[in-house]
Amino acid sequence: MGVRLRDIQRSLSVVLIRADGLDQAKHKCPRSMTKTHGFEALLRPSLSVLMLWAQGHALGFEIKDADVYKNTNSNVEGIYRLLDKVYNNCNRALPVHICIVQDNCSRDCKNGLLLSWCVKLHVLQVCERISLQYPSKGHTHGPLDGLGGQAVTKCSACEFSDADSLVEIYDGFLQQSTVDGGASFRGDEQANWQSWWEEVGLVFSNLFEITTLKDLGYLQDRDKVVAKALQAHREGCINDAARDFLVGWAKGTLRRHPRPAQYEFLNHNRHAFDALAPAAARAPLAPEEYRPIHVQADGGGNLPPGPEDDEADELPE
Repeated sequence: MGVRLRDIQRSLSVVLIRADGLDQAKHKCPRSMTKTHGFEALLRPSLSVLMLWAQGHALGFEIKDADVYKNTNSNVEGIYRLLDKVYNNCNRALPVHICIVQDNCSRDCKNGLLLSWCVKLHVLQVCERISLQYPSKGHTHGPLDGLGGQAVTKCSACEFSDADSLVEIYDGFLQQSTVDGGASFRGDEQANWQSWWEEVGLVFSNLFEITTLKDLGYLQDRDKVVAKALQAHREGCINDAARDFLVGWAKGTLRRHPRPAQYEFLNHNRHAFDALAPAAARAPLAPEEYRPIHVQADGGGNLPPGPEDDEADELPE
């Protein structure tokens, strides 16, 4: 019975993580509900918003500036921060099975780099099983799309001047919603996860990676961008925060928010956690011992051994 209960417990110990990017058209920064000629003349970058949902545990929004890399490394950074929340919400433990559902995007999600990351987590015994799943093409009515649509609708009715004010908007959405607890955070700085998972030394065939670096190479005249931002500020079209954001974006001097100093869930070891569980829950039960049965006579004494019971007190082999 203990083995059966253990198997049921392990089969139900799973966390489902959904990750998807939100509509960038609604995240052009700065955003104003009052349109003026000076405001329309601005060249506004689109902030990147990645929604991460660990169902039953946490919901998070990762906001990145327009000039931050968007690739597998940045995608893994967001998943790491969400897993840290799951780890702390589960009393510094992780479920046995981690299931990640992402888009069919070979640049960020569906490639050998992400598979190497999964192998590294398994080698370190952080989790027992990890699976990558991808929805069918053209999906628009899944749980993540519905939740993301509500978040974008909330954002489209608000004004924001920089990435920090956008974080506050999504924090307000989390407080008003009935979904699992979580938080919004800046994803400006990322750990070098690629060198971390390359230690596995595996190469997968029929998978490929398209690396796209987001930079300011397409800005032919950065001084013109700065001039338009300063002019819009003088005309009262944008506030100080929006001016500083646009100038910093054009000059590449935006303030970066540091990443976490450590990722606590990597300290989790599934075998160490099993050692704290009852013996019946972590190992198969030993066969039940055979014990001799002594039958007493009417007078209270034991019956004499039969002709074939030369050693009645010993256990049968």
